[in-house]
Amino acid sequence: MVEKNTKAIVDLTKVRYLGDRGVARTIQRICDRHLVSAAAVSVIADPPHLGVKRHLPEAVKWYDVSDWMSGPAKAREIILDLAAAGDTSSAVLVSYNGGVLDLASEPWDGIEVQAFPFRTYKPAPQVTDSAKPRASEVAIANTVVESAPMVNDNENGQGALVKGERRDHRSRLFGDTLVTLGKGPFSDARAQMYTSISKLIATGQKLTLVDLIAKAAVDAEAVLATKGRTRQPWAAIRPFMEQLLLEANVLVGADGHVIPVGWESPLVVVHGLATETDWVVKADAEIILALISALDISERDVPNVARALHHNATPDAQVAVRRAIVYLFKSGKIEEVIEGEQKVLRRKQPKSVERVVDGPVFKIGPSSLATGSEG
Repeated sequence: MVEKNTKAIVDLTKVRYLGDRGVARTIQRICDRHLVSAAAVSVIADPPHLGVKRHLPEAVKWYDVSDWMSGPAKAREIILDLAAAGDTSSAVLVSYNGGVLDLASEPWDGIEVQAFPFRTYKPAPQVTDSAKPRASEVAIANTVVESAPMVNDNENGQGALVKGERRDHRSRLFGDTLVTLGKGPFSDARAQMYTSISKLIATGQKLTLVDLIAKAAVDAEAVLATKGRTRQPWAAIRPFMEQLLLEANVLVGADGHVIPVGWESPLVVVHGLATETDWVVKADAEIILALISALDISERDVPNVARALHHNATPDAQVAVRRAIVYLFKSGKIEEVIEGEQKVLRRKQPKSVERVVDGPVFKIGPSSLATGSEG
């Protein structure tokens, strides 16, 4: 029998490693543990977790927040609404966010509030003693998926997991996360685009950014075709590369300064590539930074990040990942913090709203724009 007077508030703002379906299954376990229906569940989610919604029943109440710092305020608002409605005697708070869990210690009028860490509902791993994973990988690499009727898991017939099937490796989670965030990674095409762009710049051609990317894509497509890698989504790769190079601050204009992100940037003539740091390292660092913003990444994840970005974990691929992370440390964009039993990377919050740019910023004016290619 479902207890109609018990409600569950699930805060996802600091959940970083389960994946969309894994989170949905955990919500199912929360419902099972506390005997609540989907209609009695309120979910608080920040942008990295918006994909969870499509795996949940429509009856679940969904609340979008901008970031993890908004979680406690939204949870408080929900508790107050439940208390005011008068039909709820108890509420269960589930979160990794300390600010949310602390709400259970506050006095509430007419409603009992209990708090549980999200990890309370993780399934027990089924692994041998010789291959025990670290705690952060349990739910991803080694969890045997149980049937979960609440989770909509067969959309488009892709990625569905059946009972007894093992969950994908973390590298697959990393790759899927980058796709969701619009950060590629287009491993084969991205690597070849780097080479083709370098070659075009080396010829001395002065092209607008949009023309540079278009010509590099033609060259990269031809090279990849000789390797049998013809199925590349070039319509998505071209704008991705354009945005990536701008965000990484690696394009140099006529005055030798960095070309910033902006509406006119695609029309600016590119005169070179940043040289104070390997520009490819800076570009890949931008992708890894997005991954760090969404998931818990530790040093032991280097091979998995390499697989996500480069389709392999060779020594060279892992060195490339480490160089990008070292650059992020040196540029003050990330830091290492203690999370549970391990050290993980976190993105540093900028001290101002202004974008951090390495070196002087190129001033866009009429003379820097072009209506076509320059010889």
